[in-house]
Amino acid sequence: MLAPASRSYNPSMRRDSHLSAAQLAALSIVGGLIAAVSFFATFNSSTLPHHRPPHFTALLALQLVLLLAGGFIAFRSANSLESGIANERWPEAEVDALRKMSRSSIANIVSFALIIGFILLSIVFHQFSPAGWALYVLVIALNFLRAKLARKPGPARESKWANLSPIRSEHWGRH
Repeated sequence: MLAPASRSYNPSMRRDSHLSAAQLAALSIVGGLIAAVSFFATFNSSTLPHHRPPHFTALLALQLVLLLAGGFIAFRSANSLESGIANERWPEAEVDALRKMSRSSIANIVSFALIIGFILLSIVFHQFSPAGWALYVLVIALNFLRAKLARKPGPARESKWANLSPIRSEHWGRH
């Protein structure tokens, strides 16, 4: 019987499982949508606001879990996108296409429409305030992603400690 060959770790054999920049941007948007949908967990337009169903606490817990999970997904993927851009993980053309899309007039119109929808639904039409807050969470997620995409990687900053000479003393070790 042959003994199994021992494998040593070889960094070049490591599987690269990084997502593309577009996939991370889409994942961030999906996280924002999950967080936004959380506001509909406790929303029922046919129930009066002062009448709570007996399972209201469970729905509130579901809302909190969806809000936190969606926010975490959106935040984590947008930060991964920013660090991937800084580390030049993707070709500049791919990142520039995402930047161009995030700066487009359509993206600005969508953000503006979401803000107007939030104001109308949460302030003017009180019965639809959960939908307004869902739009607010979505506009926050989208603008956070847009901010992460806008930053271009700059030159690597040099450490402040790199240019200092070592400390020397003729009196070290003496009391």
